[in-house]
Amino acid sequence: MSRWTIEARRLQQHWRTRWAAPRRLFLRRNGVCDYGPAVASGLPVHYASFDAWCAAQPGCAAEVLVAGDLLHDLIVDASLPLTGEGEIATYARQLFTHYHGAAAQRWGIAPWQSGATRGACALHGVEAAVLQAQAAAHGVYLRALRPWWSVALAQVARAEPVWAAAPHAALALVEGALVTWIEVDGGVCVAIRHLRLERADGDSLVEALAAVGAVERAVIVIGYGGEGSGVEATGVCCMGALEGVDVDARWVGGDDDSTATTAWPCPDLLPQAVRPPALAWALAATGVLVLAAAVGGAFASRQALLGEEARLQRLAALTLPSGVTAALAGARSDSRGVEAARIAREIAALLRHPWPDLLVAVENAGGDDVHWLALEHSAAQPEIRLEGVAPDLAAALRVVATLAHEEGWNDVTLRRTQVASGAGLRFELTARIGAPSGGSSNAAPGAQFPTAGARP
Repeated sequence: MSRWTIEARRLQQHWRTRWAAPRRLFLRRNGVCDYGPAVASGLPVHYASFDAWCAAQPGCAAEVLVAGDLLHDLIVDASLPLTGEGEIATYARQLFTHYHGAAAQRWGIAPWQSGATRGACALHGVEAAVLQAQAAAHGVYLRALRPWWSVALAQVARAEPVWAAAPHAALALVEGALVTWIEVDGGVCVAIRHLRLERADGDSLVEALAAVGAVERAVIVIGYGGEGSGVEATGVCCMGALEGVDVDARWVGGDDDSTATTAWPCPDLLPQAVRPPALAWALAATGVLVLAAAVGGAFASRQALLGEEARLQRLAALTLPSGVTAALAGARSDSRGVEAARIAREIAALLRHPWPDLLVAVENAGGDDVHWLALEHSAAQPEIRLEGVAPDLAAALRVVATLAHEEGWNDVTLRRTQVASGAGLRFELTARIGAPSGGSSNAAPGAQFPTAGARP
């Protein structure tokens, strides 16, 4: 069999896997449950790990639901001036790092929004990159990595539309001694938290629900791993027994799952790089066509330029003495050498630009009180723009004063401030890096920028 035949079959298998219906998996600390072929019977197939499932099901597509014991969740304060998923994810990572230590820097973060509520979900205990590597090793396409609570919430809302539209409702997801408590107001998720029970039984669950104000809401309870068949409490509806070892198949979704098209949260914990936008391939094809047109235009322009140069050379040979013609050719060669030298100097300046020192200076100036939101700077230009959030104006002015005393920082100016209710002060400052504004304009940007000192 030829190499081209093998490669063609590999690509065919790759695209078949990409377009195949994904198998729904439930990932816990103690293994994986496959709900793909056995959803109708409600009896999942158990595997010791995700890698073991990939080895047993090569060439499949998978959508993994993550159990609560591998997740941390938070709700973002509505008064914070955060825009876009990137700022929400950055803010969430800072909070997770503050409460859980440096290990949270490696956690996968998935921001989400439901109505006006913004939140973030963190994956711990397992890394998304490791799951992707295990899938790739067996030809498995990992399509999504989502928290189970988001799918269960959408499924319960579909089964109980009156409950979902109620002004004060809640969903309790029981996973043994862990309960994920989700508050829903008028079809919008407004709060989520994790509760730890003293024991995985009905009495402990009733006590925990009472502590979070379940009596004020219409509560639905689902889950697994508990002791006892249900919960007897006013206003609480237990949909199914809780003593099973596995999640009921109807709460893990299926081929008709439409969570992504509803207003409910739908976070995906896979890295952003593996989730292209909806029209990525169409845009890529358009880009290829534009590039091809540009290359064709550049080739035609080059041919026209060569033709004009040849025409000028013929005219010069007819009208000028041979000595003058040779002098003009030498001058043209010298000008090309000057241009090449200029480009080389620019590349060298870019390579010498002290990015680490610049970033350390900014971090030291902000300290623990300032949260940076944006940094705009080009190695080819001395200007720099910084945007951040400070607790008050004094903190913002301290940042300006600190940077103004840094060697190599010039014209540090506070340009704009904006006060947000309960969120401190959002500010913007500009500066010049390298030579002072009155210095020589020929100095390479950043050439005079010193090594930043250690953070106190």
